[in-house]
Amino acid sequence: MVIKLHSLNEVIDCIVKYLKINLKGIVKKVGIADAVGKYLAEDIRASMDIPPYDRSVLDGYAVIYEDIALTRPESPVKLRVVGNVDVDEFKGYELRRGEAIKVSTGSPLPRNASAVIPKEGCVAQGDYIYVYNPVPPNYGVSKKGEDLRRGELIVSKGTLLRPWHVGLIASQGIPEVLVYEPKACMFSVGDEVIDVGKVFSPGKVYASTTYLVLTYLKELGFRVRFMGFIGDDEEAIVKLLRKSLNLCDFVFTTGGTSVGERDLTVRALRRLSPEVLYHGVALIPGKPMAIAVVNGKLVMCLSGFPVAALAELEVVLKPLLSRVLGMKFFEPRVIGRLGRRLSTSPNMNYLIRVKVSKVGNEYVVTPLKITGSGVLSTLVKGNGVLLIREGSTGVDEGDLVEVTLLSNVEGGGCG
Repeated sequence: MVIKLHSLNEVIDCIVKYLKINLKGIVKKVGIADAVGKYLAEDIRASMDIPPYDRSVLDGYAVIYEDIALTRPESPVKLRVVGNVDVDEFKGYELRRGEAIKVSTGSPLPRNASAVIPKEGCVAQGDYIYVYNPVPPNYGVSKKGEDLRRGELIVSKGTLLRPWHVGLIASQGIPEVLVYEPKACMFSVGDEVIDVGKVFSPGKVYASTTYLVLTYLKELGFRVRFMGFIGDDEEAIVKLLRKSLNLCDFVFTTGGTSVGERDLTVRALRRLSPEVLYHGVALIPGKPMAIAVVNGKLVMCLSGFPVAALAELEVVLKPLLSRVLGMKFFEPRVIGRLGRRLSTSPNMNYLIRVKVSKVGNEYVVTPLKITGSGVLSTLVKGNGVLLIREGSTGVDEGDLVEVTLLSNVEGGGCG
């Protein structure tokens, strides 16, 4: 049996049409301290101006600009100090001409204040200060709403929340936010697969793909329920697929997606009468992947080989989540020169593991391996992936290519 390969765009567009995700079931309200590392499920708008009032950004004296505009070292301006405002005070002072009020960094400014003279920019004597040099209007002043205006969008839906997002949300006094926490069920298929910690024997393989997929999903914010390891048994696979679909909106399997006699996962999936099912995508590595929608829920049957499974998640799952949930994935990229030619078929997509190095002022991209869907070590030996989309017949040595980084780039010497 030959697997018919479908274009990525066709697969993703069709799956999106049939998916009917229950948003209430995948959105959770959490305290902002627990929201970091999760994807925001709502727009957050400013509920107040920041700063909420004009305030000083210096330790010094609040003044009326016109009083000090013409001061000179040879003829300093004398201003009477009529009060003091600390950071946590709001006394409602109103400055008059010829007056100054002592302020600290962060202090609310009195009405009519239009500049702050730094402490070191004047001389204090008793109840007066002497200003020897002028400052520009609004010097040392942070204006109300200068940072944020009430109603302004401050963090958009789908954003991966980092500490600085949380700090910004906290500045609005918001204690909780909605985040995506979709429930996923996952299991691995194959008589040969054994869990880590078990005694190894010939003919067996440790569950590297299982743990790669499991942790990948967790990193995307999924709450994953691992359903276990199952042998090459069609009836057992059908039963576990049904159970998983009753528990979760997303189901992921690894192994059994090719066309051998013992590849039974896709055969079992067909027995569930999916609304749509694709078996075979134009992706290297990852061609035998199957993806379906059953009762509005997503089922992805991933390769049992780790690099192929990763390619399927990167190139298929992420775009789906972006389309359906609006999730925005932070993927640092660099432009570099290809170290050797890559020949590709125009009707295929290729996710190629690469090593990016800094040589002088430019990046050099060295392909590690085009094929070999089980060569997991190339993901660690390399530090990036290069996606060549269908329609291309290859990339020549020396051409500029865009690489998604998986880890840091070393180098930067003269080369």
